[in-house]
Amino acid sequence: MSIKKELDEIKKMSLEGFNDVEHLEKLLNYIVNNGDNSQIINICCALDDKIKHPSVGEDLVKAIFYIAEEHGLEEGMFEVAKSMPSMIPHGKEWATIINRMILDSDELIELYKDSIRKVDNSTQLIIYDILEYLKEDDFEYSKIVDELILECF
Repeated sequence: MSIKKELDEIKKMSLEGFNDVEHLEKLLNYIVNNGDNSQIINICCALDDKIKHPSVGEDLVKAIFYIAEEHGLEEGMFEVAKSMPSMIPHGKEWATIINRMILDSDELIELYKDSIRKVDNSTQLIIYDILEYLKEDDFEYSKIVDELILECF
């Protein structure tokens, strides 16, 4: 089941501004209730650093993790890893936020490491760049990023 139409509408509303909060909430609920791991890439594509309402982006990020939890974290983290190239350059900050959230969870880190090892080299390079950016942006993540890079790259 595709949720692309709803995501396209949310992205358009987010970039242009919106007044109909109820409609937005319906779209977000539809995505959470009808999405599966195969839709994570579409959610990632909808994340744009120019979103006028950051709470919408936050809700989409939460949807990614909720869907992964509901439909299998291992496959979900693989879909997240595969989706990173689809977020560059328009959603680099959101990609960084997603990676930060993964690094904040021991369980997700292990699954993400396995996923990074499975994706193609160009995707690995993009993830590497995001992790390096995160490390530079927030020193708190230096040690864990260095460990992840050592194990996966």
